[in-house]
Amino acid sequence: MGDYSAAVLACTYDRAGCLELLLDAGADPNQIDAFGWTLAHHCASESSANALKVLLKLRSVIVDKENKEGYTPCMIACLKSNASLITALVEAGANPAKKHKRTKESSYDLVSTSEARTAIADGIMLNEKRLKSLAEEEEERRRIELSYSGHSGDINIEESEQPTHSTA
Repeated sequence: MGDYSAAVLACTYDRAGCLELLLDAGADPNQIDAFGWTLAHHCASESSANALKVLLKLRSVIVDKENKEGYTPCMIACLKSNASLITALVEAGANPAKKHKRTKESSYDLVSTSEARTAIADGIMLNEKRLKSLAEEEEERRRIELSYSGHSGDINIEESEQPTHSTA
């Protein structure tokens, strides 16, 4: 099997318990092999749902990393038309609308089943909701900051009111 790490093998053979032990012992969840594959790529490639669940519990996992061929784990799950893996990756933050840099294929172009297409469509809607929620949170944070600073609403500083800096 080459120079694959124990964590890669645990992902390849869907050995979730083994992967959990390796991660607890310090294995890097974002390790990259010679082909630019992360552990998430290996899970997606082999439809290793149990190992992927263990991996995605870690908030530090990068789910949209492209391998040397330009594929993300979500794209690989799409090539396999594995709706449950697509859903798990999207729920962990993968972008199902991301396009392959070279081929310009989207995840939707890569799937061959209606179930997988539905998972991608649901994922795109979920990402849109996340973006809207983040925008709303940012607006609320800004409103609170302004209320504590004694301002309400937008701050318009006239040019004459802007501080001047001297170089003396």
